[in-house]
Amino acid sequence: MKPASIALAACLATVIASNAFATNLITNGDFQDLADGGFTSSYAKDNYILKGVNFQMVRELQESSYMIIQSADQAHYLWRRFYDHTFGDPHGMYFVANGSTDTSAMVWESTPVVVSQAHTPYRFEAWISKLLPGDPNPPMLTFQIGDGATAWTALGTTASLSSVDAGVWVHTYVDFEFANPGTYYVGLRNSISAGGGNDIGLDDIYFGLRTGSPSFGTDSGSASPGLFSPVPVPEPSTWALALAGVVCGSRILRRRPRV
Repeated sequence: MKPASIALAACLATVIASNAFATNLITNGDFQDLADGGFTSSYAKDNYILKGVNFQMVRELQESSYMIIQSADQAHYLWRRFYDHTFGDPHGMYFVANGSTDTSAMVWESTPVVVSQAHTPYRFEAWISKLLPGDPNPPMLTFQIGDGATAWTALGTTASLSSVDAGVWVHTYVDFEFANPGTYYVGLRNSISAGGGNDIGLDDIYFGLRTGSPSFGTDSGSASPGLFSPVPVPEPSTWALALAGVVCGSRILRRRPRV
């Protein structure tokens, strides 16, 4: 094996090993990094308008938009004032969104995560909250996993917020096993398409081995979680083979004699 190949193999082994024993494979799941590191969203960031209400200027976060804030009322003047789940005071930050009528939009999506163990229980969990008091259309999120492009698998729905007051954090999770290891994206979609209400708060998102989850001590989950075979992100070797095929094909075409 060439020195460069040895170095690459060692690097990949280090990455895989580090992820195998990592507690949370999600970066910035508590949203304390204000640079939005560790996730993307189909929603627009900080898309709000200013309105004059009771002789003061207030924000109104627009539909299909999100913000990272200390209290929901900082994003929308009709939303309840309450703090994050992590700290429960003004030092913490969390994710709030004004829901979209497009149910295919990804509310929150991770960066790539490496799953190194098949047939081993994993847990995808989050704390969610309703933002609008008396929301007539509370959101219903679905846990998603896939290749980050077009192939997504729904793992299950989150807990219902229909009977919960705005500003109350609700724990929700899904346990499952992978048929095969690989690199994946995980995300949360909203299955409610209503334009009125349908607002969501997110905090303390976790994805990783079930035994390493923050909630495992109080909720060990099912003894037989579902087995899934989501489509992984293509491995570098797959892309390399595809590129090699294109290059070789072009060379063959160039070498054909003219007639």
